[in-house]
Amino acid sequence: MKKLLFGIAALVLVTTTYSEGLELKGGYDIWRNISKDYVGDSGGSIDRGWTVGAEYLWDYGEDYSYGLGTEFRSMIEDENNRYNESMPIYLVGKYDLLDNMFYVVGRGGYNASSNITGGNTEGGHYVGVGLGKDIGFFNLEVLYENMGYEFKKQDQSGYHDSVGVKFGMKLGEFYDMMRKDSTPNNTQITYEEDNTMVSEEMPAMEEEKVEEKVVEAEPVMKFILVNFEFNDGQLTDEAKADLDSLKPELVGAKKITVIGHTDTQGSDIYNQKLSEERAKTVVDYLEIPEDVVVEIIGEGELMPLGEDHDANRRVEIEVEK
Repeated sequence: MKKLLFGIAALVLVTTTYSEGLELKGGYDIWRNISKDYVGDSGGSIDRGWTVGAEYLWDYGEDYSYGLGTEFRSMIEDENNRYNESMPIYLVGKYDLLDNMFYVVGRGGYNASSNITGGNTEGGHYVGVGLGKDIGFFNLEVLYENMGYEFKKQDQSGYHDSVGVKFGMKLGEFYDMMRKDSTPNNTQITYEEDNTMVSEEMPAMEEEKVEEKVVEAEPVMKFILVNFEFNDGQLTDEAKADLDSLKPELVGAKKITVIGHTDTQGSDIYNQKLSEERAKTVVDYLEIPEDVVVEIIGEGELMPLGEDHDANRRVEIEVEK
């Protein structure tokens, strides 16, 4: 119990000081097993149980993040014996797969055990591996975990392992969304014919999904594709139709610049990655010839058209001939 209280106090401190990379996690082990009981007899499947914890993550490059975590696990027990509670403290790393569709998660550290009936226990190794998926400000992970222990009185050591489902909430991104949503941006950024950027009060959005703007000073055409779902980098059917109608305009192009944007919800880091994903999705769909220079840019949430989130989830295309 003291360890749990200490963990909660530490979590409160981190939450109030640093929220950007903090994830709160809860879960349930659908299967648990123990190798030996405290008298050395062979173990087996034991009662299922819950878990609760937190992780603090830093981004490292586009696809990889790493950090620290801790977790409090409910009693390891069956109908005859109560073995121990455990609280692993670990390093964690996550690597994105299939264009951020899933990620691989790995954990490694030390399992601290509590003193339970059957003799004082000491902890041991802790490892975990599995797959996860980001769903907006949340994530879902399926993990296999293995952790060691030792009964000091009986001089018996062993391990227990489990398969569980973890549900996480990205506290930093949720906090950013709430904070930014309470201070709407009423300014729109547009381009004049001379390619000058102008800020003005937001007008009513035009109905056209693809808009052509010709810059007279140089042979550059600009198009705006406004058709992405919330927190999604995939093209809708309407967006694909718009791009199909745009393909004839790309014939003879020397350079094509594709710029992705997001709304102002979520953290700066997350929106930057999402804007790059949207731009890359458009480039992949257009199937641009190899002899055309292609530049992919992610602007994140830095260039909103106004407070209309739907309009800000867009990709701009510049074609130079």
